[in-house]
Parts: sequence; structure tokens; C-alpha cells
Amino acid sequence: MEAFVVIGNGAAGRSAAEELVRGGAGRVVLIGREHPVPISRPGLMYRAMGAMRITDLELGVPAGVEAVFGEVVAWSPVQRWVELASGRRLAFDHVIWAVGAVARRFPGPVTVPVMHLQSLGDAEALAGAEVRRWAVVGGGLVGAELAEWGRGRGAETHWVVREERLWERWLRREESVALEKRVARHGVRLHLGVELDALAPVLPLPGGEVAVDAVGVAIGVAPAGWPGEWAGAWPGVHAVGDAASWDGAMRAGRNVALRLTGRPELPEPVVREERLRCFDRAVTVLERAQPVAEWGWLDAAQARSLRVGTDAAGRWVRVTAMGWKLRANRVAEVLQQGLSSDQIPVHPLFNEPEGTRLPVDAWSQLQPLPAP
Repeated sequence: MEAFVVIGNGAAGRSAAEELVRGGAGRVVLIGREHPVPISRPGLMYRAMGAMRITDLELGVPAGVEAVFGEVVAWSPVQRWVELASGRRLAFDHVIWAVGAVARRFPGPVTVPVMHLQSLGDAEALAGAEVRRWAVVGGGLVGAELAEWGRGRGAETHWVVREERLWERWLRREESVALEKRVARHGVRLHLGVELDALAPVLPLPGGEVAVDAVGVAIGVAPAGWPGEWAGAWPGVHAVGDAASWDGAMRAGRNVALRLTGRPELPEPVVREERLRCFDRAVTVLERAQPVAEWGWLDAAQARSLRVGTDAAGRWVRVTAMGWKLRANRVAEVLQQGLSSDQIPVHPLFNEPEGTRLPVDAWSQLQPLPAP
């Protein structure tokens, strides 16, 4: 019986192990060093806020998979074994490295307590922390979550973003401005277009120096040391590459397992999806291709907007919604089918809860937008 050892029980590792069993592989061992069983990484924010227990995040071990809790400290690709910190050795015929990513460290001098939100340990530290003066560096999704965490703790919260506006990759300028104003109404002091050289108990910000007890750093992630260059260097050694999303990581893990069990890999999705959240506003982007024209509608006072991008034939290729709850599966079907506005029953594209459904007349308010 062949032995398959998967190192890392995150989204990619868990999916690889599950797919190996489904494909009739032999013994499948899944090693995790954060927690004995896989956990939901998107749920870490809820643990950090104290709204969930660790057990609420547990995804469980796929049927037929042997879970091992521990950290790999040594291995031999020639003799084919991995060794845990406990001294236990596990032999393998195939080893899959799926160790994910770690929070990128601040590149300059740091003389103040720093916190992240990438691992279960980070979420546990935040769940037990109390701060009165809090700053967040980084303007992405995790930056928004850390800013919300600070306000949830009742802390004076400063959010420092290098870019000139929030989420400029997904939102137009007028949408970003509306979102920025809404964030400010939640009590967060935004500092846009600011790049800090060092983190210290007193931060030099444009409006004057600000004293802080701690800083949340959310400036992206770095590979957690998976030996990508080793994949293929020895028989039986494989690695899961980087993925930009939870779904992408699961697909990457499954594809490694599919290759090893002689089955065709999963194709890249036709429609790409981005989901972001900033306090009480969500942004959903579904895109099949780059649009040549866009129509949009914005309620700046409520920080709600809708944009539909079309190709040269008028077919929908991108939908961006801020402050509305899309039926993402239905919208993805519309994009995949290449439908135009006159072919789509637009009202069912939005879900409850009450208050988030797009008013019927809003579709008639979509106006041509100039190129950004």
C-alpha cells in the first residue's frame, strides 16, 4: 500500500487529502501544526472578535484520512521519511507540501507590540488582547478586519493605508470615497496615501503624532517555507503552489491529488470571484473578462453601488456590487452564458436579508460610466 503524506492541513492540504482518498490512494496522512484538525481560515476574524469558539472553526478530518498533529522538523526526500518535533517518523511514497503562507512582517524597525491575523495563534492572541490606542497598517481585507477588531474593543483606531484610496483595485474613486466616509462614521481615523518607515509607540501621521499601544500589520502574506523548487527534484515530492483565495487553495490541492491518482485536473473557473468586507459593507466582484464599457449606480450616502461591465456585444462580463447581497451563483451563470441586459431577469440576482435587495427601479438608474 502506497503512503501519501500531506504536510499542512489548511484548505489546500485538506482538499488534497480528501481527493486522494476519493481517488483510491493508499494510506493518506494529513499533518497539521496549528491545530489537530483543519480549521476555517476565513473564520479566524470571528474567533479574534470573541464571537466563535475554536471548535466552531473546526472543519473535521475527511473520511479515510489519518490526522497527525505536529510540526515537521526534518525530512529525507531520498530515504522518504518526514520527522516530527516529537521524534516520530512517517515513511512516504509521495509527500505533498501544502504549508500555505504566513503574515508578511513589517520591513522596518519595530519597537511597539505588533499583531497579525493569519494563523489560529494570531486569532487567539487577538481574542485575549485589550488595547486603548490601536493602529492598523495595510489597506486590504485583513486591514479592514483589524480596524473593525480595534473598534470592537472600544479602542481609538487609526487605519494607515499606503494607497490614495480604499480598495482601488476593485472600486472606482467615487465608490472608495463613499466607503471611506462610512468607515469614518464607525469611528476609524483613516490615513490614506501614507507609508510608514518604522513602527513605534508614537507614529508620525499627517495630522500629527499619534500614540499607540499596539499595531496590527496587514501588508500581505509570504510563503511559509514550502520548498517549491524541490517539487520534481526527487520522485514522489510534490508541492501546492500559491493561491489567492480559499477556493483557489482548495482547487490547487485537489489538482495535485488528481494528478497523482491519474485523473484530469480541475480547470480554472470561467468566472473569477472576489469577496471583501469592510465593517457593515461587503463588496462582491464577479468577472469573466475585462469590460469595454460599464454602467453604474451609486448611493453615496449609504455607500451602496452597482456596476455592470459589458463586452463590445453588450454581454455582461463583470458585476461589482457594494452594499448588496448578490446571488453569486446566479450572477456567475449569467456571465458564463454571455447574456445581455435584455435577456436577464434581473430581480432574482439579489438575496435577502431584508434591506439589502436592490430596489426594482435602481436598474433603470444605471448610467454609462467614463473610463476610470
